[in-house]
Amino acid sequence: MFTKKIILLATLLSAFSCAGIEKRTNDVNFALVANTLPESAFKTNPAELAKLIDSINKDNPTFLIHLGNLIQGGSSKSGIIKNDVEKQLDSAKKEFSRFRSIAYFIPAEHDKFDDSFDLFNKRENHGEYFSFNYGTLHFIALNATNSERFITEDQLIWLKSDIQKYKDSRIIIFSKIPLFAPQKIKTQTITNPSETHNILLQHNVLAVISSESNFEYDINKDGIRHINLPLPSIEDKRKKYDYFIIQIVNGKLSFEGKTIK
Repeated sequence: MFTKKIILLATLLSAFSCAGIEKRTNDVNFALVANTLPESAFKTNPAELAKLIDSINKDNPTFLIHLGNLIQGGSSKSGIIKNDVEKQLDSAKKEFSRFRSIAYFIPAEHDKFDDSFDLFNKRENHGEYFSFNYGTLHFIALNATNSERFITEDQLIWLKSDIQKYKDSRIIIFSKIPLFAPQKIKTQTITNPSETHNILLQHNVLAVISSESNFEYDINKDGIRHINLPLPSIEDKRKKYDYFIIQIVNGKLSFEGKTIK
């Protein structure tokens, strides 16, 4: 009888432990940064970058999302060579290696060399759009930073395939360029948002997070939040925030603008 009680107690403790782990995997906090590029392709990291990473480390986020413009790319026609871009990439990645957890880098317009993300992608081992998981959460990085600001047909096909695999997950979308903006705000948006939006509507998408222009907004479009968190150049003294901390707790998303401490 005593042995049976011990076994029952052990079983209950194991169940509570597993429940706790499952609960934690539904909750996460992460840092959002962007536009940490140097002012010139012939320079490396801005002085503020080290301070930014130190400040984010103090907040201890689970991971970091860089939403684009890690480097100052360009083209060989303007005198920039491959080595200039590679030096920037190596320097930036070395600096971000001081971040205490994993960092994901989504390329944007300034991360191109000769109108290609190839050099950037080689260091990330993924393309300009990709996805990853954290517990029961699924994160998708989209990319419309081409001259026409649209989601390509190949990307839409990939999105349909990827998101279908995680129909039971809560999903967060990242896109530097917003899908939608309030009517009163004049800012760049994706030129073909309806194709992407129609795919997202079929799944449990909590939010689409972007970082464009100087306007912060949080709007609802057919049950999906579209949150734009402006992050101007790291050296812009007029910027309101240096980075954002985003939290997901019990399926609810909140965000807080932060300045370098």
